[in-house]
Amino acid sequence: MDEEEVEAAVRVLKSRSLFRYYGVDLTNWGLHVYFNIPSLVNKTSVDKKGWPWKLSENRSSNSNYHKGSCPVADRLFERSILLAIPSCLTERDEGDIVHAFRKVLGRPA
Repeated sequence: MDEEEVEAAVRVLKSRSLFRYYGVDLTNWGLHVYFNIPSLVNKTSVDKKGWPWKLSENRSSNSNYHKGSCPVADRLFERSILLAIPSCLTERDEGDIVHAFRKVLGRPA
């Protein structure tokens, strides 16, 4: 799937009640994507010595974790869908989820 197909799939899945709150494309996922982690992007530490950013081993590191810094991961995120699955689903709910994905992806049951 490309980015447009993922966005279309997420829109369709969210229109179904089971997905309204659970399905997201990974580029819009919160702190679990590198460029949304403030301590990583800003290279901040809770350690008094600035670990790991101020370690002598990292002195020459030019690491940058702003959006676009990891293009391979970014391309993967653009075509991925994250579905947070609540533990309270019934077997019917699970079947509905599988059916919805197959329908959106154009795959037969």
